[in-house]
Formats: sequence, C-alpha cells, structure tokens
Amino acid sequence: MGRVAGKKAFITGGAQGLGACFARMLADEGAKVFVTDINEHGARASAATVNKNHVRAASSIRHDVTSRDDWDKKETFGPEVARRARAAADSCSQRARPVARP
Repeated sequence: MGRVAGKKAFITGGAQGLGACFARMLADEGAKVFVTDINEHGARASAATVNKNHVRAASSIRHDVTSRDDWDKKETFGPEVARRARAAADSCSQRARPVARP
C-alpha cells in the first residue's frame, strides 16, 4: 500500500504541469484524486491518464477556482456537495491561482 492509500485528494489546476503530476503521484501512492481545471479537456485527459494505471482512481470536472459561481453551481458541485468535498478531502492541492490583470 502507498503512503496515501484510501485517502482522497482534491486537485485544482490539474490539467497540466504540477497539478497533473500531483494527480499521477498521489494515485501512484493509493489516493483517489478529483482533478479540476478551467481547461475541461485537459482535466479529463489528466484523469484519463491516471485511470490508465489505476482503474477508477480519478475523476474530473471543469472548474474555475476564482469563480464563486463555479463553486456553487449545481452542475459543478452544488453548495452542499462542494462543502462536503472540501470537508472530506484528505489533501487539497491548489495549483490554480488568480493572475493579476493589468
């Protein structure tokens, strides 16, 4: 068993780069990962890559962490699901971050 076997990880910015790497590494160590990103196609691809090696270890959705509406809208999580997901996650890697606009 891996170091995080049986744990759940919520990874924002998981479509590419460090977020996607975290998703793969956490799944390799036994965690179930929930990959979110504003880039829906990339989040799905990242989860699919994880699932090639770890059956049903990853799922994904399009999610903009800077948008309160994305946290609350029913199609994404719904307020209650979002609250429970944040409370139930054993790990949260927030790779996505707001960028200052000129």
